[in-house]
Amino acid sequence: PAEACVECPAGKYCPIGSTAPQTCSAGSWCPVGAQTPHACPAGTFNTLTNRDKITACLPCAPGRYCPTGTSGTGTVCPAGYYCPAQTAYSTQYPCPRGTYNSLTSKTEPASCLACPSGAYCPRGSSNPVPCTAGTFNPNTSSAYLFECQLCPAGYTCPTSSQSSVVD
Repeated sequence: PAEACVECPAGKYCPIGSTAPQTCSAGSWCPVGAQTPHACPAGTFNTLTNRDKITACLPCAPGRYCPTGTSGTGTVCPAGYYCPAQTAYSTQYPCPRGTYNSLTSKTEPASCLACPSGAYCPRGSSNPVPCTAGTFNPNTSSAYLFECQLCPAGYTCPTSSQSSVVD
């Protein structure tokens, strides 16, 4: 007698026309009867194969980010940003305008430092952007190029990153 079709087991998936269950890959989970793997949600990861419940998708660690379907333990958070637990993508939490962070793997907004005088720091800055020669900026926490002021008549601003004019 012919055998009946069998429901795909938990931890596997069976596309239409399957002759055998397929391995449910890391970064996903496969409930009973899955036709395709279900990707772990953004902000989570799963390093194991053949998982059958969404609880196999673990929260991404602080200092890392985990896009949808992450199969490793996530990617190191880039400089200019911070990544609390369950961060989904690299630019989710930028350092605010007027601040910067030159280090990777940071986890909180306090890691973003005030932009120094002589420079400006757009949102998500990994380093201060120096004011160009001929301009200066006496203020800290500046966010925009226009905050670098032209050197006034009777003074020189011969180098970049100046916070004051030279007689």
